[in-house]
Amino acid sequence: MKTSLKILFLTIVLFATAPATFVARADAAKKTKKEKTEKAATDTTKNAYQEFLEGKIETHEGFFKVHKKDAKVYFEIPDSLLGHDMLLGSTVSEISDNGDAIIGSKPKEPLFITFTKVGKKINLVKQNPDYMTDSSNEAFRNVLNKSSIGVVLESFKIDCFTPDSTSYIIDVTDYFVSGNEDIGPFDKYSQNTAMGQISRNEEFQSSNSFIGDVKAFASNISVKSTLSYKYSLSYKGRSIAKDVPFTALMTRSIILLDDEPYRPRPTDSRIG
Repeated sequence: MKTSLKILFLTIVLFATAPATFVARADAAKKTKKEKTEKAATDTTKNAYQEFLEGKIETHEGFFKVHKKDAKVYFEIPDSLLGHDMLLGSTVSEISDNGDAIIGSKPKEPLFITFTKVGKKINLVKQNPDYMTDSSNEAFRNVLNKSSIGVVLESFKIDCFTPDSTSYIIDVTDYFVSGNEDIGPFDKYSQNTAMGQISRNEEFQSSNSFIGDVKAFASNISVKSTLSYKYSLSYKGRSIAKDVPFTALMTRSIILLDDEPYRPRPTDSRIG
């Protein structure tokens, strides 16, 4: 009788503790699987970044890293600089005909930009600073912000991450070697257009264009590009010149602006 009671007691204890043991083992298995998955993801990220750094690569340290590899230029943008105010200016360094622009000039207005991350892409956004307020009304500020969002100028696929996943590698070659008018070499009011009276139609020649030197500093990044075009001139519908070859060396500078926004200056008609 005593033996039967002991067997019954042990059976009850076994069934009582079995679910808890099973749950504990299941939790441990899930934890191990999660750790393996996280490690695999980390290893993949580490391997992708290490693979990117392999071979002949030129790296410049600045407020973010700039890499030049296989005639391409890459930006390594950290999380900390996403959304930070910057200026992008384009300067004519060398030119085949100064009748189209003057050396040292900036044919286009500098762009007020920021980099943002959306999903698996980094966007280059042109900000809209034309509307601002010092109102403390939160609803009003919210409406104003929604009414003056930035314009996405370019979207770059994230090629890989740094091992700690805090910086993103993007290929920006096609942006700096392109016929993009916002950062182009042509001056609308140059000598060859008779101060804008003659129309000029430009055709970008990608096969004759390429990346040049890149540099990085504490508050400035510069990328040089040799850009080639063919252009035609016309006046009141009459052709003046056709398929004129043209090449310019452009220096594009990205300047990191201060954390504290600059104080706006009121418009004054007496200032040119």
